[in-house]
Amino acid sequence: MDKLILFPLIISAILLLDRKPKDVFIWVFLPALTLLPTYFDTKLVQGIPELQFWSAALLPILAAWAFKNFEGYQFHWMDGVILSYILVIFFGQWMNGTYKEAQKILFNNTMAMLFPYIMIRSFCSDRKTLLKVIWMMTVLGAIVAFFNLIEFRMFTNYFDQILRKIWPRYVVWDTGMVMGRMGFKRAFGPFSHPIIAGYVFSLIAPLAIWSYFQGLYRNKYMGRIIVFLNIMGIFVAISRAPVMTFFSRPYKRRAQGAWHRTQGSKTRKCCF
Repeated sequence: MDKLILFPLIISAILLLDRKPKDVFIWVFLPALTLLPTYFDTKLVQGIPELQFWSAALLPILAAWAFKNFEGYQFHWMDGVILSYILVIFFGQWMNGTYKEAQKILFNNTMAMLFPYIMIRSFCSDRKTLLKVIWMMTVLGAIVAFFNLIEFRMFTNYFDQILRKIWPRYVVWDTGMVMGRMGFKRAFGPFSHPIIAGYVFSLIAPLAIWSYFQGLYRNKYMGRIIVFLNIMGIFVAISRAPVMTFFSRPYKRRAQGAWHRTQGSKTRKCCF
């Protein structure tokens, strides 16, 4: 059953037949990255690093983008910084361990850090694609937060436990490790730890508030639900630092100012 990881790869490959890499990146890679735990993996061929749901979804997109000569990409000095960071980790692991372990870390870090970074920067050079990415992330965040609310009260992590029951071998992050406070579970959903979940939502919730005031949600009531769920995702993780991070940002004043400025120019709502 661990070959379920290949489904995002197949879906990406099929959609790439008549869609652009940036569209498949938004509609397949981002959901695979956000909704499916990153610590489930499968081994396809001996000597090649394991694939996760998110990396399986990314491979066809990366190949199609390379076939299009990396359309939209322009080198930036930050690319060199990230690549240097990855290489330092690679050589450090190689010197203190084995090449096999270092190779695996190099592959995973390149797929997780470098390629998504340069792809999102290249794809979002136009404002329309950037708004689609923000809209998608806030909607995905709301979906995760809804189930995290259930986990917070009922101690059931649907993102993890369903896959764990059908997985053919032991997977790290055992669900027996329940972290709770005040009689509630610290919900983490697909993010492997409540602190990580809290930080993810502390980043997405301000984007959801900004999107609401920018009119990105066609239905204002649904927009309010999305904002509410993303904010609740911070609190049900019960992590102090993400909560303080969220409240320390002056996003409310900026978002409201942007809303009033755009009303005069009759900003067109994005139809996603």
